[in-house]
Amino acid sequence: MALQHVVVAGGTGFVGSRLVRHLQGTGAQVTVLTRSRGSASALPAATRVVVWAPDKLAAVGDDWVGWQDSLRGADLVVNLCGEPVVSRWDARGRQAIVESRVKATTALAEAVRDMPTESRPKCVVSASAVGYYGTSAATVFDEGAAPARDDFLADVCVRWEEAAKGVLEGVEGTRLVVVRIGVVLGVGGGALARMLPAFKMFVGGKVGSGEQWVSWVHVDDLVRIFVEAGENEDMRGVYNATAPRPVTMGELAQALADALKRPNLFPVPGVVLKLALGGAAQVVLEGQKVLPKRLLERGFKFQHETVESAMKAVAEEA
Repeated sequence: MALQHVVVAGGTGFVGSRLVRHLQGTGAQVTVLTRSRGSASALPAATRVVVWAPDKLAAVGDDWVGWQDSLRGADLVVNLCGEPVVSRWDARGRQAIVESRVKATTALAEAVRDMPTESRPKCVVSASAVGYYGTSAATVFDEGAAPARDDFLADVCVRWEEAAKGVLEGVEGTRLVVVRIGVVLGVGGGALARMLPAFKMFVGGKVGSGEQWVSWVHVDDLVRIFVEAGENEDMRGVYNATAPRPVTMGELAQALADALKRPNLFPVPGVVLKLALGGAAQVVLEGQKVLPKRLLERGFKFQHETVESAMKAVAEEA
C-alpha cells in the first residue's frame, strides 16, 4: 500500500526531517506535529506544520483546533517525540527524558483510540530504543529478550513502549509497530554529530575503550523501516532497527577514519565523558549487541549492512 498521508510527531529532528523529505519525494502528503513552528522552518515548503502540545489545542495558521484532527484518516503516524538522552542526568534531565516520551506517546495513542474506527490511522509506528536491553559485552539481544533491570534507559523504554501498547494493542482499525532504534549514523545529527567534525579536522578517535558494542543503523535504512511498517499490513509488534552487523566502537571509529581518509589517533577517554555528562556517559561508554531478527525474517534488505558502507555514504554527503 503506497502511503498518501503521513503524520510525523517530532518531525523536525535529525531522523524526523530525513523521513519527511523522503516521504515528500514519493509524493505523500506530510503533516508534522512540533512544539515550535520555528524548529520546522527548515522543512520543505509543502509540509503541513501543526504546532502542538499533548495537553493543549494546536495552532494551524491563525486558528486553534484540536491537533487530534490532523491524525484522522492518515495512512501512517510516526511518533519520534523525545528529549535527547545524551545530556546530564540530573533530576530535571531524567524527568524531561521520561515525560517527553511518555506524555506525547500517551496523548497520541489515546487520540487514535478515541476516534471512530473508520477515522483511525491505519498504522502507528512508535519509537523506542535498544536501551531497552541494557548493556552487555557478551549477550546478543533480539526482540524476544527481556528488558534490563535497574537500568534508567531500560526503564524509560519500558514506560515509553507501554504508553503505546497499553492503549493501542487490540484497537480495531490501527496496527501498532514499535521500533527499537539503535545508534543512528548519518550527516546532520545522531551519533556522528560530534565525531564527524572531529575526524574532518584530523583530531578524531574512538570514544572510551573502543571495545563496547555499537548496534548502529544508517538513517536512510531507518527511514525505510518506518515506510516498510506503514506499507505492509502484516507488520505488527516490536522490531529492532539495527543493521545486521554490529561493531565495536573502535571498529566504527576506524571505518569513519577510512571513509574520510583521516587519522584515527585521538581517543576520548571515558573519564572525560563522565565528567562532562555524568551518568549519561553510559549511553556512549557501554553498549549492547542487538540483531534485527524480525526484519531479517521478513526479508528486509538493508542498503547499508556494513559499517564501512554506512560510513562511505556519510563521507560522500559530509
